[in-house]
Amino acid sequence: MFPPEIVDHILSFLQWDRAALSVCAKAHPSISKLVERHFYVHLSVGDSPAYYYSPSDLLERTINNPNIAKYVRSLQISLSVTPWNSNFYWDMGLILHKVTQLQAIDLSSPHATFTWYHLCESFRTAFISCLKLPTLTDVQLSGINAFPLSVLNHSSSLKRLSLLRSSCDPHSVSPFVYSRLDSLVLHDCSSTAVEKIITWAESSDLRSLEFLGDLRSFTRLLEVYANTLTDVKVLVPHDSKMQGIKDLHGGKKSWSYWIHYYPEAGKRIWR
Repeated sequence: MFPPEIVDHILSFLQWDRAALSVCAKAHPSISKLVERHFYVHLSVGDSPAYYYSPSDLLERTINNPNIAKYVRSLQISLSVTPWNSNFYWDMGLILHKVTQLQAIDLSSPHATFTWYHLCESFRTAFISCLKLPTLTDVQLSGINAFPLSVLNHSSSLKRLSLLRSSCDPHSVSPFVYSRLDSLVLHDCSSTAVEKIITWAESSDLRSLEFLGDLRSFTRLLEVYANTLTDVKVLVPHDSKMQGIKDLHGGKKSWSYWIHYYPEAGKRIWR
């Protein structure tokens, strides 16, 4: 049998394949102990069968085995319940206080939009505490309205921010004091939200930009960050005219860009 260090390294390649990890855990008791750490690295939590854990289930597991919370590196939270469902948000808030080694967090509302200030206060407090973790480098929000960008000002290690179908609180956009943010993903955000983001991230040297939405807002982003961008990706309808963007690219410093066209109306190509 291979040394534990080699087995552990092999298992690290299976962190996104829970079925494979489950099979490995049955191979030998010593392997089962190694599997546990990788089994909980990436978690999706929601209140429907589509998600591996419900908040109550995951909370019970972390209580019975405190090590589980230490293993979690990325956490996706799906908000498909009403903002006043206290059990869901209370349990989720308790979990957020436990996962102290998070590197990425995703707060998503896949079927509707939720206003940030309508969410349970204890949940919001716990979520903000996660944003302050020194290990956190990646934040994604999907379907969240009136999110206060200023709460990210304490995210000292933040490198990547993704806003999908989300808007910003216009009264909470004090400039981001850290300059480590180098990747920005914006999908279906209003021109107003884009301007707020530019104001907030004015001191950031963006290297990577992915955009889906009004091309006027996209052009505005290029004007602001053209001197630092090296990687640009834009998702557009199949029949969109991109000549203006190509001209802007040709007149600035050299950077690579990709134009992804929708094959059909209503379909999108995601990375």
